[in-house]
Amino acid sequence: LSSLYYLYLYNNNFDSIVEFGSLPNLQRLYVHQNNIQGKIPDFTNCPRLQYLALFRNKFNSYDVGSFKELYNIKYIDVSNNNLPQSSINKIVDDLYENWTSYKRGGVSINLRNNTAIGASIKTLPGDDQLDKIYEMRSGGWSITID
Repeated sequence: LSSLYYLYLYNNNFDSIVEFGSLPNLQRLYVHQNNIQGKIPDFTNCPRLQYLALFRNKFNSYDVGSFKELYNIKYIDVSNNNLPQSSINKIVDDLYENWTSYKRGGVSINLRNNTAIGASIKTLPGDDQLDKIYEMRSGGWSITID
């Protein structure tokens, strides 16, 4: 699998996904429109990842560091999941560290339409994370939160 560049698993009825091992050449991963539950996988071992589509699933948590070192990333979409504010905040914090480590523009992030399990209102980032989002936007990133 070390030669794998593209992995398209979208629009199925998958309800889980395993942690990704070493996929050093993976550039595109599309697993959107499934029923995947649990935490967003750690993508530390996918250093060349550019496009990551995780939207319209049931992800409900995120571990710090999973997106932090994706320095080639151009697109992440985690919209329409069950992520609580704590997970959205961790994602924003990791992406902010990513941006400050390797400043570049042209990155698109979609965080909108997440509703934590049992909640009735949409999840929004905290105030500190909103400040980071505004700073990344001024640096050329497109980040959708609502």
